[in-house]
Amino acid sequence: STIDTLKRQYNVLQVLSTTKTDTASQNNIGLGDFWDLSSIFKVDITPTSASNKILISGHVVFQHDGDEAFYLALYRDGSLYSAANGTVVGSRLAAMSASYSKYAWDHATCVINFLDTSLGNTNQKSYSVGLASSTGSDRTMYLNRSYQDANNGQVARFQSTITAMEVAG
Repeated sequence: STIDTLKRQYNVLQVLSTTKTDTASQNNIGLGDFWDLSSIFKVDITPTSASNKILISGHVVFQHDGDEAFYLALYRDGSLYSAANGTVVGSRLAAMSASYSKYAWDHATCVINFLDTSLGNTNQKSYSVGLASSTGSDRTMYLNRSYQDANNGQVARFQSTITAMEVAG
């Protein structure tokens, strides 16, 4: 939906958002691997001008069957978007944000916040995330739930959101 039809500089031109309320899981996530959510959780936006910017924001709630740090990386068009994530040095992962959980009923919440200034064209852009952990190999990761997921008041289910806003350049 268009917010500013005059396309004045720095004004928001369109806002698109995806909220995922159901759960998902992925087996065999190895150390240093990201679970790419592009096929199940993304927001698509077509900029009206290549000189505009896209502000990506949101949060993702997840956990795996262990207790360590969790990492989130931004993806654009189905690939890890290096401009939005940390710098790769040696074997270190390039990530946008991190969280930590320790117990089976815990969860990690990672923040998404990036201003994409490198559109290059007016082709549709697809933004998503990848999720990783700092523990060994063969982890199962869970989106919008803890791995224990017991049916009692100590455990919750969550929602994750990613929003794209086109800002006039």
